[in-house]
Amino acid sequence: MSTGSGLTGNASILMPQLSLETHFKTHSVQFYEDDSFLLDSLTNLIGTTLVAGDAAIVIATPAHRERLARRLNARGMDLQVSTSHGRYFALDAAETLSALMVHGEPNAALFHSFVESLLSSIPPTAEGKHPRIVLFGEMVNLLWSEGNIDAALKLEQFCNHPIPAYSFQVYCAYPLKNFDQEEHSQAFRNICAEHSHVVPTENYTALAGEEDRLRHIALLQQLALTAQTEVAGRLRVEEALRRSEKLAAAGRLAASIAHVPQ
Repeated sequence: MSTGSGLTGNASILMPQLSLETHFKTHSVQFYEDDSFLLDSLTNLIGTTLVAGDAAIVIATPAHRERLARRLNARGMDLQVSTSHGRYFALDAAETLSALMVHGEPNAALFHSFVESLLSSIPPTAEGKHPRIVLFGEMVNLLWSEGNIDAALKLEQFCNHPIPAYSFQVYCAYPLKNFDQEEHSQAFRNICAEHSHVVPTENYTALAGEEDRLRHIALLQQLALTAQTEVAGRLRVEEALRRSEKLAAAGRLAASIAHVPQ
């Protein structure tokens, strides 16, 4: 026997309760180094949402959709029931993104029309109210991975425009390796600025206590300072080389003029 939430009758799922203030009406970003960490977070978030009778929308790559479904099923979730009751939607990120793009950029009108259509298809609760909704999307990460950084930022900005009558959380995720270049620094800051909540990678969240986290932050600050010093030193060397090349060129020019027959 199955319930409308998709929880099988003989299963017991122990999941943390979501704090409405923390997890809903927010736009969060999760950075991760290993897919398993992302999928653990998603399994808890989506599973808890469905058990509560609320709705979840997953717009992800095939691999992540399949692995998430296996994890949820292993915890006793019946996703077919949740889907039939309009509580679970699993969409392909690339296909969805292609329908929202115009001339290489996400289109605001298409995006908001898509989201409103999707949200309006979710049936009300037994009390006649709109359920709370979690929307996880990987479309922004696809754009970033393709090098279309401006489009990724624009799509993040679209997510910050509220849709009346609906209470939902937008949850994005990026592998940290996507930001491994010097020139990514400003774009990384811009991405973080578009989110109300930023969740660091498992290297930070797995630390047991506040003291360990403070030590980790201090280490990161030291590494950042080292990197800044190295960049500044490299710039000074490059500037010195440019000046040297200019002086050498001027010397060669003067020598060639001196040897011109009068």
